[in-house]
Amino acid sequence: MKNTIFPVFETVEFLRIVSYGEGKKGKFAVGLVQRAENEYTTLFPHEEFPIEKLQQIKEGQLIKVQPTQGGLRARLKDQDFELITQNQEDIACEICRIHNKLDNFENRLNERFDALDWAMNQIRKLLVWFDTQQNND
Repeated sequence: MKNTIFPVFETVEFLRIVSYGEGKKGKFAVGLVQRAENEYTTLFPHEEFPIEKLQQIKEGQLIKVQPTQGGLRARLKDQDFELITQNQEDIACEICRIHNKLDNFENRLNERFDALDWAMNQIRKLLVWFDTQQNND
């Protein structure tokens, strides 16, 4: 007798869609999800999770799945809208962090340009002074 062990988690990180297909019960998509450094395949049946909605899920977004005998299965009605909102907030925070890094990079670049401009002006003054000294001799 063989015991079957099912995953005990419901929340996973969406990675990507591996393939689309059509079977006896209709269209479906097979996706790759990740949970605690392990990757799993998940079925997205068209009747329970329309392909149009599936294409709106971004890589790294947290989704809910249901463990079944055939593996993990995702349904649109199981998705937690608070979880989706949290994903959007996380993305917004990440965008702000990247924006701040770009601003800091621009500020450092401006400081370096100002220092270079000052050094070039000093060199010009030195060259003018040197040229006038040679003309006086």
